[in-house]
Amino acid sequence: MHGKKILQMAALSIPLILIVFLLFNAYTVQNKDRIAEQNKNYAEDSMRQKAKQVGGELESGVRIINAYAYFFNDSLTGGAISAQTLAEMEKNSVFDTVRFTDAEGVTHLSDGRTVDSSDRDYYARGMKGESGISVIFDERLTDEETRLVFYAPVRMNGEIVGIIRGSYLAEQYMKEILRTTYFGEPATTWLCLPNGRVIASSDQYSAELRNDRPGYGGIGNRRL
Repeated sequence: MHGKKILQMAALSIPLILIVFLLFNAYTVQNKDRIAEQNKNYAEDSMRQKAKQVGGELESGVRIINAYAYFFNDSLTGGAISAQTLAEMEKNSVFDTVRFTDAEGVTHLSDGRTVDSSDRDYYARGMKGESGISVIFDERLTDEETRLVFYAPVRMNGEIVGIIRGSYLAEQYMKEILRTTYFGEPATTWLCLPNGRVIASSDQYSAELRNDRPGYGGIGNRRL
């Protein structure tokens, strides 16, 4: 009799155990899904904030170069900014380099050298009255890495006579800005052109993955 009761209790408890197991399993799956969704939302919010920060930095560079252009408007002599003036500006500028491209597309450097820039994106846009940002992957006078170039037109009596531009080494300038962590762990963040070509990243591996073909591209511009 006693054994029969035990069997009856066992028969009743097995379905209950199965129900509890199924409920626990369903809860675990839902909890994992919820955590995954929360992590996804966190990552998206973090990237939106990072994109906003990067955008703010780039807009700041455009504002600064426009201020330089405004300073030189109607004050140039000989249609160009002298090498000495460019050198003085570089000493006190937020940019690594400050250069002037004249109306013929010849870029003047602070050390007196010149180079033909008539095929550059920033020259074509600047001579149309635009200011903005361009990416240079093939710096011609030095064996440098990718540069972020901020440019703006300079005018004399309302006529555009050249382009003033300031630039940064992209990797050096953007590395700290792009640095990101998720839940305390570092994450690699990339700044790319719309076609996927890498401009800079938050770690040292971007150079290895960057496409080596020469070229350049504009990542933003606006009319004055």
